[in-house]
Amino acid sequence: MASNITGILFYCVATCILTRRFDYVLIQFYVYSFLFLPLNMYFNDNAKAGFYYKMQFDALASSPLFWLVIFFLVFTMILPGAAIAWWIRVVRFPEFLKVKQNLPDDQR
Repeated sequence: MASNITGILFYCVATCILTRRFDYVLIQFYVYSFLFLPLNMYFNDNAKAGFYYKMQFDALASSPLFWLVIFFLVFTMILPGAAIAWWIRVVRFPEFLKVKQNLPDDQR
């Protein structure tokens, strides 16, 4: 279950951090991804082959250590890619940020 939740949260956080321009469709994808997180937990909870059959919410989701591990995994997976992307945007090619800032409001 931790790998599924980590994958969903990694997708949402990575696209949110690395996106420069937000629009209505992209925000819908974020909302749907977060809404499917409890549904994903429900399907994992009802998998008969799993070790935690009918115990996902009782044993795992109620534990603070479980959510700390999820946060740590997402943070350590995002940090290198986000740092490189920010370095490229701000240090390596800052002229592209300046061009966008000088555009009229209707072209941003």
